[in-house]
Amino acid sequence: DRYKARKRDEGLAPKTINNQLTVLSRCMRSALEYGKVQTIPRIVLMKAHSRNVEFLSEEEARRLLLAPAPELLHRMVLVALRTGLRLGELLGLQWTDIDFEGNTITVQRSWVRREMTTPKSHRIRHVPFGGDLRQTLLAERKPDGFVFPFPGLGDKPWSTDGAERELARLYQRAGVKRRGLWHLLRHTFASHLALKGISLHTIQGLLGHSTIAMTERYAHLTAGSMHDAIRVLEPVIDTFGHSLGTEVISWKQNRVESALVAV
Repeated sequence: DRYKARKRDEGLAPKTINNQLTVLSRCMRSALEYGKVQTIPRIVLMKAHSRNVEFLSEEEARRLLLAPAPELLHRMVLVALRTGLRLGELLGLQWTDIDFEGNTITVQRSWVRREMTTPKSHRIRHVPFGGDLRQTLLAERKPDGFVFPFPGLGDKPWSTDGAERELARLYQRAGVKRRGLWHLLRHTFASHLALKGISLHTIQGLLGHSTIAMTERYAHLTAGSMHDAIRVLEPVIDTFGHSLGTEVISWKQNRVESALVAV
């Protein structure tokens, strides 16, 4: 509790403090497994209010793709916007991971802190692709190697710092407010899917989230699709199709009024 209070006084958000407490909790559980301690205290996480995620509008994404930049960066931005891959997953992506016959990208590795590891969820996932992304990747297709190699050194992936710096410059040239760089593109991918009515479970699978709770940050964007779902329950009136309850009442009133006029 003193640790929590001190971190709050330092200006850290509850979510950041919870991340630190989670690491601390895992360390303590490991110590218990290794026999270094006999008991461990129960760590209670702080209440953290979920915030709506920010994402690029379709116009901002278009400007980002049209702004002048090296071809490698443009290709990387397009993959991020069309697949939602994390930065480490983009950097670890190899040409052998791309199935052009099945139009599927297999996400099975991530380049993080100059080390090749598994994706964040430790699960292999398959993300479909097509359209402009397929055409772009086909034009640059190679038998093997990294899809986004370090410029000038094709035997290793592009560095995280280099990719971050280049994207920051691209945001500036495109006139797009900088709000999170690569992860913003991942949020944009998921947010645009939610806005178009794609289910949260489908988005969860595409993003590789381990739990649906992580995907629920996009739930507020699916309000339109929820209204569409409710409309399928509306009653059918003769040959006039589906109608809301208020419209049904109005239709009945008009029919009664017409009958009275006829009498």
